[in-house]
Amino acid sequence: MPSAYAHLRFGWEVLSAIPTPYRAAAKNLTQLYNVGTQGPDPLFYYNPLVENAVDKQGQRCHAMTGKAFFEAALVRYRLDSHCHPLINAATEEADLDHMELETEFDRFLLQKDGKLPPHLQDYYKSLRMTRGERATAAALYEDLSPRAFGWCVRNLANVHHVATSRNRRFAKRLLGLGGRRGRAFLMTVGPNHMYAHLDEPIFEAYSAALADFPALAAQLADALKDGVPLGPEFDPTFG
Repeated sequence: MPSAYAHLRFGWEVLSAIPTPYRAAAKNLTQLYNVGTQGPDPLFYYNPLVENAVDKQGQRCHAMTGKAFFEAALVRYRLDSHCHPLINAATEEADLDHMELETEFDRFLLQKDGKLPPHLQDYYKSLRMTRGERATAAALYEDLSPRAFGWCVRNLANVHHVATSRNRRFAKRLLGLGGRRGRAFLMTVGPNHMYAHLDEPIFEAYSAALADFPALAAQLADALKDGVPLGPEFDPTFG
């Protein structure tokens, strides 16, 4: 996935490229749009420290093509389909951790955006929903109640709130309950020497996704309005 800040940032950058009237809807429903940029990632936070049935549904969603999953998550899909092949190849080749790499890339983007120090930026206040918005989002998934989806989103925000705590000892102890999976959410104070060399290549993939987005958004608008089939650009999975 890239992680949450990368998806939020990408969503904010491409907002102007979303065709009308969908752009107006995104601007009017900011909270729903912000959570939508995360795609199925909130499902991984139902219990972020151990695998569970909701987590596995998130994994199944990642294996779906853009045509199959869709329409909820073009913003998320386009970024992942560009960045995930690079991230997966890098982590498999060198036995690196996927989530640790994504956390480092978030640190890189926060620093690039002048949000300093990156490891203390609690941007997860952007991820909250009303009861109606939770119902709208939950309808995209199988057997997932609005309450359960809301729990996922709250946990996503809470985990990263802890990870950006100024009390680093507390954050390490609490997230460490999940072993390496939990510690991966904790951003390093400076560049993570194991992963920082991959920041620029992933950012190139991020930039390519930005360039591709307007054409895909227009194609999707045609599909929603007139039923025009989506093209082969939507064939890859999230990666």
